[in-house]
This record gives sequence, C-alpha cells and structure tokens, in this order.
Amino acid sequence: MPGDFKEKEAELLVKYTTGLWASALRKAFEEMYKVKFPEDALKNLASLSDGCTIDYISGNLQKAILYAKLPLPTEKIQKDARKEHGDHYIKALIEQEYLQIEENIAESANTFMEDITVPPLMIPTEAPPSVLVVELSNTNEVVIRYVGKDYSAVQELMEDEMKEYYSKNPKVTPV
Repeated sequence: MPGDFKEKEAELLVKYTTGLWASALRKAFEEMYKVKFPEDALKNLASLSDGCTIDYISGNLQKAILYAKLPLPTEKIQKDARKEHGDHYIKALIEQEYLQIEENIAESANTFMEDITVPPLMIPTEAPPSVLVVELSNTNEVVIRYVGKDYSAVQELMEDEMKEYYSKNPKVTPV
C-alpha cells in the first residue's frame, strides 16, 4: 500500500462521524482523492486498524464499519495528567476523612451499646409452637415469627422500640 494511504484513509473517515461500511471505502476514497484505491486494501481489514477502529458486524470479515481514530490533542493529555494528580490527592483526603468518620462511629456505637439492655424474648412454651414465615431469601436466610398468646404483642413492642432507636441513631446499624 502507498505510504500516504493510511493517512488519507484516516482523513476520509473523519468526515464519516457515524462510520463507513468497509465495502463503501473504495468508492469514497476514489471520489475524495481522485486516485485509484489500492487493490489489496480491503482483503485484510486488520491492516487498516492503524488509522481506524473496525467494528465487525457478522462472521463475514468484509461486513464491517470503519470509524476514524481521533488522536487526543497534546493539551488534553497534559490536562488529564494534572487532573489525575489532583484526583489522587482528593482521593487520599476522602479516604482519610472516611477512616476518621468510621472510627468516630465505632466509638459512638460502643457508647450507645453500653447504655442499652435488651429484654429477653421468651420462646413460647406451647408444643409445637405456631410460626409464620415472614421472609425466605434462601435456605440459610429464613425469618420466622412465633405466633401465640403474650408473644406477638411483646415481639411487636420490641420491634417498635428497635425501629425508634435506630431511626434516632442513624450512625448505629442493626446487626
């Protein structure tokens, strides 16, 4: 292939922002540059990949769409490098702040937990107890609820107290 073919190919594809079918490349090239298209250029599309991106549509290697590769301007590369350095600094600050917050939460959670005593929940004495399957995620994650006299009311009261406690203390998460 002629030395300037790939440059011309890349220049041509820039005009086709939505891509150009490989089968149409010959005609577009000849119309734009008024020169003969190299005979073997379409036999191996991979050889064109220096100047374009090739999107194969099917198993047929000739059915492909060619897109221009747009080089990054030097100014943008330098700007991205500065931004990456700044991002690293910001990321380090955020990590440090996150660790501090995590430490504060752990300390305050220990303080909250020391003040709370959870009343025991008595398992019903009736045999066999009646249960209600509340949630079943898989065989290892089953939430059941005992149903019986003096049990449901006590459990509901405890659940209400827990909801109230956790809503007032958002830093503490239930286990």
